[in-house]
Amino acid sequence: LRASEFGGSGSRTGFDGAETSVQLSQSVELGGKRGARQRAAQAGARLSGREYEAQRLEVQAQTKKAFVEVLLAQSRLALAESLLGVSQEVRKAAEQRVKAGKVSPIEETKAGVELATARIARDRARRELETARQRLAASWGGTQPAFTEAAGDLSAVAEIPPVGPLAARLDSTPDAARWNEAVLEGQESLALEKAKRMPDVDVSAGVSRFEADGSCAGMVGLSIPLPLFDRNSGGIFAAKHQALRAEYEQCADR
Repeated sequence: LRASEFGGSGSRTGFDGAETSVQLSQSVELGGKRGARQRAAQAGARLSGREYEAQRLEVQAQTKKAFVEVLLAQSRLALAESLLGVSQEVRKAAEQRVKAGKVSPIEETKAGVELATARIARDRARRELETARQRLAASWGGTQPAFTEAAGDLSAVAEIPPVGPLAARLDSTPDAARWNEAVLEGQESLALEKAKRMPDVDVSAGVSRFEADGSCAGMVGLSIPLPLFDRNSGGIFAAKHQALRAEYEQCADR
């Protein structure tokens, strides 16, 4: 909405000779910018999905490692308690032999030192188990372990496949697929920046009313900016190096 030709002098005094216009305009994108922007956005969405999948598998792997650490800590505690029981028996036997005069008192002292060492090892194994239990609970967002014991067979170890088949599956892993999407997103972003070199066209249409005689007339317009000093060279330069960076990081990650 625009009002002009009013508030002047002579016949333009007041609003009697004013011109009132209502105009609508629409920007028409040229150079394939719309399609390039859509493809860049789609590549970004796929990249986010790949990143989520990679993070999901990473959390899963860390949880499995934490579970195995609990199994190991339980085994170490069981062994420490068993050794402590043996040390107690040895200490008791040494005490009886000293009382019977069969061995020197120093044997009882040695057994006492071994008993104290075994008790310290048992206490350390308990603390390590508690830490491992809390770490496992934290992997699913818990603050305290809501379980009493983890059950599993540490001797059941799967064979690792040969390197050849693993290398053939490299491109199907979420990390490799994520980098493929990152490279594609960089290429699409570069194409979008190149498309921005072509200016958009603004098309407008409307109607004007002349207050002097109450007549109306239509109006149309076409606006084409001239990018004499702006060819988006900065955006193209930045997008080009971002695309190269993604390719280099992909090679380093592989």
